[in-house]
Amino acid sequence: MENDPQGQFIYYFGGVSEPPAELRRVPVTGGPETAVRDGGALVILPAMGTYAPVSDGLYFLQIPSKTSQFELRRLDYRTQRSFALGELSKTKRHRFPMLEISPDGREVLYVPDRRHESDIVLVENFK
Repeated sequence: MENDPQGQFIYYFGGVSEPPAELRRVPVTGGPETAVRDGGALVILPAMGTYAPVSDGLYFLQIPSKTSQFELRRLDYRTQRSFALGELSKTKRHRFPMLEISPDGREVLYVPDRRHESDIVLVENFK
């Protein structure tokens, strides 16, 4: 889940429990949930963490058919249309990518494969 920078909506991965799935949002003040649309089409995401709301739009990753790249797109809320910004590499194991955008929208942080794992080590008699 992500909040938009203005605090008006909560965005989340919805529709199904497994990716790919549509991006949905709900007002923080309550109200009906809605699917995020690009023109008339649903915004479908390859995995959780592949979108980043900004004040006047939304950045998201898509997988164009028959490619080994993610396409970085920006949805303009005013026009309700997206446009391609470029391509980002995708690993063979792309189950957990992550996308973040700086507050001024000028920098992109992209991690192609963040793994959800950790190691816990017990060290006894540490000096």
